[in-house]
Amino acid sequence: MDLKFFLEDLFKCKVDLVVIEAIKPDLKKYILENVKYAT
Repeated sequence: MDLKFFLEDLFKCKVDLVVIEAIKPDLKKYILENVKYAT
């Protein structure tokens, strides 16, 4: 959870960290279409 809070402080927005394989199949397409990658 430390990484999540660090990233939220850095980007000043809510951050969700997930492992792609852990996403339920019925939600996976929607989530991956709306994902924003930070670089």
